[in-house]
Amino acid sequence: MDEARESLKRDEPSGRALAGRAVWALGAKLGGTLAAFALQVVLARWLGKEGFGAYILAFTWMGLAVLLAKQGLDSAALRFLPGYRNQGDEAREAACVRSSRHRVLGAGFVLAIVGALCVLLLRDRIGPEL
Repeated sequence: MDEARESLKRDEPSGRALAGRAVWALGAKLGGTLAAFALQVVLARWLGKEGFGAYILAFTWMGLAVLLAKQGLDSAALRFLPGYRNQGDEAREAACVRSSRHRVLGAGFVLAIVGALCVLLLRDRIGPEL
């Protein structure tokens, strides 16, 4: 038991290293947010009111489809995979990753087909810009 604790102490990053990683993570998050904002401004200017509205509508539907396709499995992975790894249960860890991947891929295909059918069936009402 003492060997395990010593091993954990050796593997733990120092407070300074942890703070440095946190600053980098925050900087990356901030940089990504600023880049996304700049892209939105450029697209709004380039596409005009109607084109940008169509873009935002399509982007919003895509975001909703992503939420439905991932089925909360990203949060479940963050909850369960570290436990499986700490227990040394490689079989359950691999099964969790494999089944999650297959479920999300399958749900994504189904949602893509449903979306494509909706666009085909409603193409007269949607308009050519979408």
